[in-house]
Amino acid sequence: MIDGPVLAYAVGRKLRVLRLATGRDSVIASSATQIVDVAVSDRAVVYAYNVYQRRRKPPRYRDIGNVVVIPMSQVRG
Repeated sequence: MIDGPVLAYAVGRKLRVLRLATGRDSVIASSATQIVDVAVSDRAVVYAYNVYQRRRKPPRYRDIGNVVVIPMSQVRG
């Protein structure tokens, strides 16, 4: 478990976590394509990749993408 707050960010296909208390930075995940969004809560780190919208009008709820949830208990910073 991480002690204290963390900052998660993406660099290309790699998801990185920075532990704010120690300044330690590490890669915790990677994806097949570029990561497009990252979110952090006290319970998990979530990221999305391979996201695109279909060109049909009107937009549909079935746009394509992948979302990965990593529980904070599995994050090693």
